Amino acid sequence: MRQSCLYAAFCCLVLSVVCGCYSTPVRHLAADAGLVKEGRSTTGDVLVLLGKPDLKKQQADGSVVWVYQESRKDLVEKLPWLGDRLGAAEQVRLLVRFDNNIVSKIQYSTVDPDDLRWRQHPLEGE
Repeated sequence: MRQSCLYAAFCCLVLSVVCGCYSTPVRHLAADAGLVKEGRSTTGDVLVLLGKPDLKKQQADGSVVWVYQESRKDLVEKLPWLGDRLGAAEQVRLLVRFDNNIVSKIQYSTVDPDDLRWRQHPLEGE
């Protein structure tokens, strides 16, 4: 009896640890963008690899651009009350252009506003 109670307690502990580790899925645009092939991947392929786009734009030439965006914060920027004052989140953007439902161009970019702070503080002696 005692052994089965210990086993049940152990199972509950393991289950609570595993459930506590669950979080919402995260997109990794840089890695996933490498799986999309220009001239070969279709809209269906991109949906499977990247999910629904954050924005769809119809171009004048008939092509369609899907925009994927995410904002990434480092550990310090995630601190409550202080994080926003200590830094700005990195902005990641992926543009996927389709011509006739086939990927014709992929453009990945990232901007971290913290990288531009050096402009605000000129070098001493200048």
